[in-house]
Amino acid sequence: MIEVVIDTNIVVSANLVDAGPSAAIFRLAVNQRIIRMCISPAVLKEYDGVLRRPRLKFTEAKIENTLALIRSAARMVYRGISACSP
Repeated sequence: MIEVVIDTNIVVSANLVDAGPSAAIFRLAVNQRIIRMCISPAVLKEYDGVLRRPRLKFTEAKIENTLALIRSAARMVYRGISACSP
């Protein structure tokens, strides 16, 4: 399985445009799980902070749903671990 760190811009774009390439990448990671999304606590915090920016106008439900999808599908990588794989 391919392991990736998905840039915050992809996560945001996936929430803005359902049919775009960013949404396709996001779906491959969190819905279809064809690619493994790797995150760190810092990356998850960044996703949360950016999704909550007022200019994006995402509802609390949309933000929480997106973060829940990421948490359930992603592999958490902590400091000192150099690879996403077990």
